[in-house]
Amino acid sequence: MERIEIEGGETLHFVVKENGIEKSYPAERVHELLDRFVTLPEHWLPHYDVLRNWGDTQWTQNSCVITGYEACDWQAAVEAYAVLGISVAVDDYGVSFETLYPKITALLQRQSIDATLKLPSQVFPTKRDDIIACPLCKVPHSQNPAQLPERKREERYKFDLSGNKRGEGEDGSIQIMHVKPLTETALLHSGANVRSGTVGAMSQ
Repeated sequence: MERIEIEGGETLHFVVKENGIEKSYPAERVHELLDRFVTLPEHWLPHYDVLRNWGDTQWTQNSCVITGYEACDWQAAVEAYAVLGISVAVDDYGVSFETLYPKITALLQRQSIDATLKLPSQVFPTKRDDIIACPLCKVPHSQNPAQLPERKREERYKFDLSGNKRGEGEDGSIQIMHVKPLTETALLHSGANVRSGTVGAMSQ
């Protein structure tokens, strides 16, 4: 990431170098980025006086940045959503696993985004209990997980003006219900690692 620019005081533009040439991507086009890029405090701080006056409308319009530890490849995001969808449908609404599972996997097999990828991947769960129950405490998705001790959370940088979702990342938040904790040093946000929560896919 070279820098952040703000067009008209309303739209974030992310300036990156591609093949040695600077290219600017507005917030609504960051999905077109060819690689992952990280915005650091020094990218945000020059715009502090503008951004501190932004309200929910501006932040919603520019909602294109996710925290690094939630990053994943698009196919991992799709599989994680599929796992969560099956879990909720079967455990919360009584949908037949035997009926739903082959329909979802057939959809994954027909993906046309990347012909070199075969979905579902080898780590995609195949058994009902592996999808419905927490791999750690074996409690179904629809019930509260086992009372595990509180974690001491790592300090992670988040631009403080953009606000936080209520309870995001806390022990009671569904966003952290992963078998292995999410970190900024590995891509762990995947269907194989998710019990319950939301998934964000960063641009490739």
